[in-house]
Amino acid sequence: MKRSIIITSIFEPTEAVKAFAKFKDYDLIVVGDEKSPENWHCENTTYLSIDEQNKLGYQLTQHLPYNHYSRKMLGYLLAMENKADLRIDTDDDNIPKQNWSFPLNEHKYDCIEENEGFVNIYQLFTDQKIWPRGLPLNLINKRFDFKVLLNEKNCNVGIWQGLADEDPDVDAIY
Repeated sequence: MKRSIIITSIFEPTEAVKAFAKFKDYDLIVVGDEKSPENWHCENTTYLSIDEQNKLGYQLTQHLPYNHYSRKMLGYLLAMENKADLRIDTDDDNIPKQNWSFPLNEHKYDCIEENEGFVNIYQLFTDQKIWPRGLPLNLINKRFDFKVLLNEKNCNVGIWQGLADEDPDVDAIY
């Protein structure tokens, strides 16, 4: 199985990037931006500078704003072009734990049916009042009934994204 980890960064290689670069069974793709250091380099890493992004030939490149998280999509496309079976999205400040791994792509998982709208998935992991970035503010106080919402079914997951233990990305309102 071919696996890729995709990260965006505007910093020199961080502790997290260096740790992910040591995983021999994964291809690490770091997508830079205008604020990224000019001579960015990390062993065992494919770094996509702005120039490299433009050389990829993806039509999407011209539509993505600079200095924006959405440029990470170019890393997803490169991973797919490289035939990665597993594509993992993480951040340059998420240091992997000792037992870091991701589940299988194809497996039976608890899923939320289509057209359920927005849900606060963090409620599956904590009782703390916290919500993921992008959750409509009129839903931050709602308690979701996951006993009703979740149903086990066969899945083929395209991109896994992990959660941060101590310093999650949250919106400015939080």
